[in-house]
Amino acid sequence: KLRASSSGGSDDGGGAWVFSKVELCAACAVYNLTNVDELRGAIAKWAAEAGLVTAAYRELYSFTFDYLREDKTKLPCDEALEAWRLLGLEKRWPLFARFSEFITTEANGGKGHELVSRDEWQSLVGFAGAYPSVDALRDNYDIDGGAHPLLFDDFYEELVCA
Repeated sequence: KLRASSSGGSDDGGGAWVFSKVELCAACAVYNLTNVDELRGAIAKWAAEAGLVTAAYRELYSFTFDYLREDKTKLPCDEALEAWRLLGLEKRWPLFARFSEFITTEANGGKGHELVSRDEWQSLVGFAGAYPSVDALRDNYDIDGGAHPLLFDDFYEELVCA
């Protein structure tokens, strides 16, 4: 099992684990992960074992954003897309390819979406689970009453209303 020196939450074990870069490198050594493809495979395996919406997956998902952003408040879009692929969203969410294309080319009036906020990152797993298809998005998304990030409203409008 992966070991972290601290937890971001309470002492009862309910918080997200915080891994240092040294601990992550040590875990790669323990699991004999020597390159990005092997790490990608291990993360996909762990994510598959945890499931898309389990607490363990959400902790891994949240940890990934915090780990990648370091001292930044937002992630560059290309880093977020690669992280989402590493975390298995590409295989778990049928609309991922369309979402990926949207945020890189069509969002922001055709300029693309440059940065992914923590709110957008955290909301995407729930959004992907709730709207696995264009039909689900069309039939169930509440653009007027929902509390989704504006990026998701724009994606809805591009995909469903265009």
